[in-house]
Order: sequence, then structure tokens, then C-alpha cells
Amino acid sequence: MYALVYCVSAVLLVLTGVMQSYFSTLIALIASSKLHQKMFQRVLHCPMSFFDTTPVGRILNRFSKDMDELDYTFPFQLGYVIQYSLAMTGQMVLVGVIFPWCSIALVIIMVLIIIMDLWFHAGIREMKRYESIARSGIVVQLTSAMQGLSIIRVFGKQDIFIKKFHTYVNEHQKCHMLFYATLLWFAFRVEVLCSLLVIITGILVTYSPYITPAMAGLALSASFQVTQIVTGLIRNKSDLQARFTAVERINEYAKTLPQEQSVVSLKTPVPREWPPDGSITLKDVELSYRPGLPLVLKGINCHIKGGEKIGVIGRTGAGKSSLIGTLLRLMEIDSGSITIDGIDIANVPLAQLRSVLAVIPQEPVLFQGTIRYNLDPFNEYTDEMLWNALEQSYLKEKISLESMQLEAVVDADGNNFSVGEKQLICLARTILRKNKILLLDEATAFVDVETDFKIQKTVHETFAECTILTIAHRLNTIWDSDRILVLDAGRTPNILGQRKDLLVVSIDMFYILRVEAL
Repeated sequence: MYALVYCVSAVLLVLTGVMQSYFSTLIALIASSKLHQKMFQRVLHCPMSFFDTTPVGRILNRFSKDMDELDYTFPFQLGYVIQYSLAMTGQMVLVGVIFPWCSIALVIIMVLIIIMDLWFHAGIREMKRYESIARSGIVVQLTSAMQGLSIIRVFGKQDIFIKKFHTYVNEHQKCHMLFYATLLWFAFRVEVLCSLLVIITGILVTYSPYITPAMAGLALSASFQVTQIVTGLIRNKSDLQARFTAVERINEYAKTLPQEQSVVSLKTPVPREWPPDGSITLKDVELSYRPGLPLVLKGINCHIKGGEKIGVIGRTGAGKSSLIGTLLRLMEIDSGSITIDGIDIANVPLAQLRSVLAVIPQEPVLFQGTIRYNLDPFNEYTDEMLWNALEQSYLKEKISLESMQLEAVVDADGNNFSVGEKQLICLARTILRKNKILLLDEATAFVDVETDFKIQKTVHETFAECTILTIAHRLNTIWDSDRILVLDAGRTPNILGQRKDLLVVSIDMFYILRVEAL
């Protein structure tokens, strides 16, 4: 009979343990997946000002260590807390049934532990929060060092960065050790209180005349187990509560990050074929990167006809790239308006607005994957169209020599291609989209003269009917433009005019550009 009871108990223990582990892990992973998705979507829709003021390492810390806490540590800690809670309940019931007088001491001790836990709870979470913040400094320093590794080695500044990295590690270790020292401090005091329960139980069973030796031994054994279980429960519960700082930090990003402005609803929706001509009008446009900062664009007024080729020139910091950013609504303008074919872009959904503008940036962007994925990530074009785009961008011969051709591997950030080749891939991607408006933000600044010529030739031939805004420091890049816009300190001292007029009124500007180009 006893053997059967033990066998059934063992089977039930295994089954409940497996079910508890499975469901606690499943629930925790589902919750962490949803939080990750919300945080990821929120970060993707943040305005550029957020990325300008937030170190990359701080964001990576949320997506790495904080998510690891939820995916790995949190389910185990939750499982331990559930197991210890059930075991403690069983032992307390057993002690109460065997020796009811012990229940009084047990209740008093548990009340004291709960009071201590409530007092201790705020401190342990604060320690964990400090540790997470200190870890962000390590990630920021490591990320910065990896990005500028070649420059650091060229100037022989490795020791400075290593020393700074050690400083961040030491700060993190201080917080880490303080966190665990605080846990041990609390665990010691809980063990002392639980030891009182064993002493009280021993005294009671010793002087109780109606307790048999067997029952006394069982009561003492149960009180010892209660001591161990309560200590483990409090320690794991405190650790679990501390892990909730990761949830707090992730939830902060998932709910409170600033978002790009949503579209104002229009009585008449924007046509799907918009814009038919590609004309652009800027009226009294003013822009600052963030509230309280100086204006970078100050009362810009100009009108660009559909199909015109406009060159944008100016000193470094004159606001050329900011002008492109306002067209894409990467930054919302402080005042004024920008219209494309008579529709204010502030009233156009961001996805639709950015889908009708083609951009070739100064620094080409490639994604890890294949040539096909970088040209057509949404599988919208046929192989023939992809090869035609590669041919127009002078890459067909190179890609055709690859064993995998369109499935050729592209490393992270396109590191297996030269800067010129990456820029030509971006050009091919732009050709496929066939947008009515093309924005060139110093697209040839980092390429050689030959690649510059190829890009300009393709742009003139392929985008002959499109509106083109070209920002450049090389004068030959904008010399064939229909008109030229001169920017100076965020203003347009010379409104769009012919080249010959600008040569007369802005010879100093051209001289500066000539010097910068050299």
C-alpha cells in the first residue's frame, strides 16, 4: 500500500512538474514575443530626433540583455517560484495538521517575512535598474569602438578605448555585485527568521505529552523543509521581481517612445497615381531638428516644375540634406508648407509619400541577404526587369559572372562590395521603382570619377521625364541642371535661377564649392 502511494505521488509530481514548466515557459515566451514585436514596431516608427539623441548601444541593450531576461531567465525564475510556493503550502499544511500550535508561530514568522519583503522590494528593483543602466554604457562603448576600429588603430589610441571600456565594466560590476550582495543580505535574515520556527517547533514537540516520537520527528522534518523552501522561495521571488525591471524597460520603449506624426485625414483621399507631374512647391518652410534648437531652414520659398532637374548647392551645414529630409518627412517642419502636385505632403500617409520618392543617399545602404533581396525585397519584379536594371546601372556583367548570379550573397552592410558598386546597386534599386521624383543626396561624394560619370549618365537617360533634386559638392555633377538652388545658412539668397545668372551673383559661393570639391 505504501509503495503504491509513493509511486502514484512520484508520477503526479513528475506530471505536475512537466506541465508547470511547459505552461510557465510557454506563457513567458508568448508574452516576451509580443513585447518584442511592440517594441520593435515602436522603434521603427520613431522620428529621427530619437536616434540623434539616443546611443545605439542603449537601444541594443533593450533588444539583447533585456530580451534575454524575458526569454531565458524569467521563465526559469517563474517556474522556481511556482514550485517553491506549492511545496511551501504543502509543508505548512502538514505542520499545521501534525501540531496546530506551530501554525501560530508559522503565521507570525511569515508576516514578519512579508513585511521585510515589502520594505526590501523597492531597493532590490532599484539595484537591478542601476545594473541595467550601467550595462548600456558597456554596449555603447563597444559599439562605438567596433564602428571606428580602423581609425582607432591608425592613430594608435587602443589604450585609451581599453581604459575607458574597463571603466564602464567596473561601474557595471559594482552595480552587479551590489545587487547580489543585497539579495544575500535579505536571504540571511529570512533564514534567521525561519530558524526561529525550527527552534519553536523543537521546544513545543519536546514538552508536548501527547506527541509521539514519530510525529515529533515528522514535525521537525517538516519545519526544516519549510525553512529551506521559504528561503528558496524568497530568494527566487526577489530575483524574479528584480527581473521585472527588464519588462519595465522594454515596456517603456513599447509604449512611450515618440512616433512620427500620423496623417491628418483628408476629405478626398490621395489618388493612387499621385503625383502625375512631380512639381514641388515650398512656401515659407522653416525647420529645426528639435524644439529649442536653432532653425536650419529659414523661410524657404521656391517652386519646381514637374520634370525639372534642380541642382542644390551651398556650404557645409547650409541645410541641403535637411531640405531632402523635409520632403521625406524625416523631420516635421516647424511652419510653412510643402506641396507635391498641389497636395500638402503633411496630409499624405507617410508610407504613400515615401513610396513615391526615390532616394540615392550619400552612404549606400545594403542589407544582408542576396542581390535579388536588395533589389526587390518584396518580390514585385521579374528576373528580366532585375537584369535590365542591373544593365542600366553597369552591374550586369559583374553579377552575371557570379556563380549564384541574382542569388549572390551580400554580406552585412554590403562589405563584400566596394563603395562604388554599392552605390550602383542602390541606383538599380531606384531604377526598378520608376518614381516620378528622384532625390540625390550627394550620391557621388564617396565614389570615383568613373562611377560618378556612370551614375550621372544613367540618371540623365533613365529619369529624363522625372523631377530630380541633386545635392552635390562637385560642380560637374550639377552643371547640367535646368536650374540651381543656392542655400546659405538655411536661406535661399538666390532663388532658383539660370546658371549664367548665378555665376554673376554668387561667384563667391561657387568658389567655395570649388575649393571644397578639390
